[in-house]
Amino acid sequence: PQSLKVVAVIGGLTALFAALAATSHTDIKKIIAFSTMSQLGLMFLALGLGDKVAAMFHLTTHAFFKALLFLSAGSIIHAFHHHIHDIYEAGNLKKYMPITYASFLVGSLALSGIFPLSGFWSKDMIVATAYEASFGWGLLASVVSLLTAYYIFREGFVMFHGKERHHGEEPHESPGVMLIPMVILSIMAVVAGFFEGWYSKVFGAEKEIHLNIAVLSVAIGLTGITIAYMVYIKGIINPEKAYEALKPLHTTLKEQFFTERLYHKVLAYGYLFYSRVLYATAERQLIDGLVNSSYFGVRALGGLLKAIQAGKLNLYILFLSVGFLALLFLTIFWR
Repeated sequence: PQSLKVVAVIGGLTALFAALAATSHTDIKKIIAFSTMSQLGLMFLALGLGDKVAAMFHLTTHAFFKALLFLSAGSIIHAFHHHIHDIYEAGNLKKYMPITYASFLVGSLALSGIFPLSGFWSKDMIVATAYEASFGWGLLASVVSLLTAYYIFREGFVMFHGKERHHGEEPHESPGVMLIPMVILSIMAVVAGFFEGWYSKVFGAEKEIHLNIAVLSVAIGLTGITIAYMVYIKGIINPEKAYEALKPLHTTLKEQFFTERLYHKVLAYGYLFYSRVLYATAERQLIDGLVNSSYFGVRALGGLLKAIQAGKLNLYILFLSVGFLALLFLTIFWR
């Protein structure tokens, strides 16, 4: 159906758009937020291609390792007393926060689709469905997977393996109340993928594991990790010089293809402009005009009635007589 194709197109473009944006952002939580947007796009791609099992299964596994990544990011921010939010403001955190480091690593591997973590099983299903639909859809899913592995390990390598940039008080590991949920989520991020058979039975669609697609999926994830490793650990390319050389592209990606500016300039400001116009015309002139007119009308009527109720007995007798004569006239002549 054409409606499903629309869902697939929107999902695929959303996945690619958010993944590209995540590669250029440096905010600790924004990178993971764009990652969430990208993974949701992959789920809708699977839905649009008719594979509800893959979409729902990835939604489930994604919940574990993405929550783990967000908690790990929160642990890092907590370690610096909420003073940092940029990945380049942290460095060598594996020395100070080993449990947070291990948790972030597990979440990153699962997100990258590395065997045998949960993300491998669910993302492999989506990639397989995409290639079954067409080579183009499969290529799109593969590119998104490559970018995903790259940007999440870029974040991890900079924060946990990079040069120490923090000054003053040293960062510290988070308390147990924060670490225990991370450990539980780490376990679920590893084992949740093995529930795939149960999901298939619930949704009534048995899925096969394609060995060639599985190998390709892992290879793509490892390629993204390797690129991030070579750039941010080995330093074969200076990221700052690369960003400067590709400044227009870097700015475009970091600004999310200027969609936020478009939203603010066109939608938000447009809404404010029309709201002011409506306020000046409909609100002030029409609605307030009707209210004020009714007020002045009632006030005039009240003034008239007040003049009648003047407390003079002769006027009351006059009005009573006129009323009596009017009723008498109607009684006699109204047939």
